Amino acid sequence: MKHFNKLLLLFAVFSLLLSSCDDDHSYVPVISDVPCAVVVNQGAMGYLPGTLDVLNLTDGTYTPTVLTLGGSPQNVAECGGYLFVPLFEENVVAVYDKSSLRAAGRIAVPAPQNVCTDGERIFAVGADSIFRISASSLSVELKDTVGHTAFAAVCSGGSVYVSIGRGLGQAEGGNLVAKVNPETLQREYISVGINPYNQMVADDEAGIFVVCTGNYYDILPAVYRIKADGTATEVCAGTYIDVCDGKLFVVERNSSYDSNWNETSSCTYKVYNANTGSLLAEDFIKADAEHPAAATFVKVNPNSGDIYVGAAGLTDGGFVNYMGSGYVYRYASDGSMLGKYEAGVSPYALYFVTKRVAE
Repeated sequence: MKHFNKLLLLFAVFSLLLSSCDDDHSYVPVISDVPCAVVVNQGAMGYLPGTLDVLNLTDGTYTPTVLTLGGSPQNVAECGGYLFVPLFEENVVAVYDKSSLRAAGRIAVPAPQNVCTDGERIFAVGADSIFRISASSLSVELKDTVGHTAFAAVCSGGSVYVSIGRGLGQAEGGNLVAKVNPETLQREYISVGINPYNQMVADDEAGIFVVCTGNYYDILPAVYRIKADGTATEVCAGTYIDVCDGKLFVVERNSSYDSNWNETSSCTYKVYNANTGSLLAEDFIKADAEHPAAATFVKVNPNSGDIYVGAAGLTDGGFVNYMGSGYVYRYASDGSMLGKYEAGVSPYALYFVTKRVAE
């Protein structure tokens, strides 16, 4: 009888452990009923996987590493109750249920650099192609070649804009943005600066803004504006951008290196009129607030006006740390600091998520 009771006790403990493991898997933090944002951390390519953090915009609660995403996540877009995350190293767009953040699928896309949505479908760009993805079947509906190296994508005014940069070893070209018909994927091209990379934002009135990173030698990063008529002009110097309420927020990051390739970085934080290009503010962060030295993105909440800046961490010697925790800074619209959150390695993108789907 004692032997039976011992077996029964062991079985109960084993069952409890199984239940606990299942609960740990099932009850991961979810997108709550209040406004939230998710932060994509890129990790360290070839060394550390990327992760996803969740920020409650109402009470400021920051939950790091809600998900381990995989190799080199690039950004995130929401459509049809799912979050879509391009994983560059894994040649897939990973799909997660928005409410539970459970994995829902993996869609093959070569070296995906970016995703965007028109509210009905997802558009992914990778290698030299654009892929239209169904948000219901979670599969590629249509694919076409768009340019040598497709980097960024944004949906605006019934079109998808895709930046075409230079690939490794390419000495010419790489200065185009493709305006793509979402139904046919037919396209026309607009000339911009050299190497339009992973920074492209849209404003309904002002047009499309794209960061062109230059040639890393004598042509420095610059922000170009594409108007509705297809003309493109240089607006200002810049590395990271966002546009909100007729204002263009621009972070210009400058780096220098010592003989051991340790990076020292500094940033400026300016605001421009999105329509005229005139400078509105030399610094959108108040002088007495902390200024991130190694910014990685800027994002403005259109509902509150709060400004978010991602940043890499620094070593004790003041060098940029690409293997340690980064940070997300939160500022009010007047530039005062509201919070600083410890994120994962190399926070790279922030996305405002709508309220979770009712269960």
